[in-house]
Amino acid sequence: MRKSIKLLIAVSLSSLLLSSCSSDSSGEADGKLSIFAAFYPIEFVASAIGGDLVSVENMTPPGVEPHDLELTPSQVVRLSEA
Repeated sequence: MRKSIKLLIAVSLSSLLLSSCSSDSSGEADGKLSIFAAFYPIEFVASAIGGDLVSVENMTPPGVEPHDLELTPSQVVRLSEA
């Protein structure tokens, strides 16, 4: 029980940190906050918290280990604009 609470707190704080890295002037054309998640659990939590107000993109494709992730140049550009 305590492990799941600690995990929930860690994931929530991680998503908060990811979403707070955005400046006020950036965002998508539809006014949504752009969030990049390192892996699926963070993507899930950010989507659940942000709902329709955010656009969440997972940087790690399905089947790829997050430790083996290599960002493409286009991902680096989109990440810097998020």
